[in-house]
Amino acid sequence: RAQDAYQEGLELFERAGDELGVTTMTYRLGTGYYYMDDLERAGALLTESLAGGVKPSAISALLHCGRAARPSAAGS
Repeated sequence: RAQDAYQEGLELFERAGDELGVTTMTYRLGTGYYYMDDLERAGALLTESLAGGVKPSAISALLHCGRAARPSAAGS
């Protein structure tokens, strides 16, 4: 459910040209996939969210990217 809402939010922010909103929704989608253990998708979205500039969530995104980049650590 949350992923659907974040995806819808992302599409709305993209249409509105709201870069901060796009970055935020991309980050939230990425963290959602991270917690669903879809590390490949999470890593791609979190990396993309970092391209939106340094935001308060940047440190968290970096940490999640690190774990997503190391699938062997997923079980630890």
